[in-house]
Amino acid sequence: MTEGVRAILASGSPRRRTILLAAGVEPVIMVPRLDDADVPLAAQDPCALVMSLAWFKARIVLSQIAANRDVPTDLPRWLVAADTVCVQDGRVRGKPTSADEARSMLRSFD
Repeated sequence: MTEGVRAILASGSPRRRTILLAAGVEPVIMVPRLDDADVPLAAQDPCALVMSLAWFKARIVLSQIAANRDVPTDLPRWLVAADTVCVQDGRVRGKPTSADEARSMLRSFD
């Protein structure tokens, strides 16, 4: 890993952490207080939805940093925020709420 390459990851996703580590970036994990399940998915442009969710995650983490005076001063200068959605037949699919629903969703993509 390259010395000094660090970033704040505005996500609790183990997969995103793994991707950053593989790219040589050591992430400082800061999970935004945003429940994607509360976001209405109907009639949403998938690209706009993903960009909006990523933007809000970044803003929330920046607000968490600004509000907390105990945050270390040596935080990385880079912040990575992202989101992923599944789209089927032009419709955004929400996150499955159970393992059975996840299996059913995966089978429906055939």
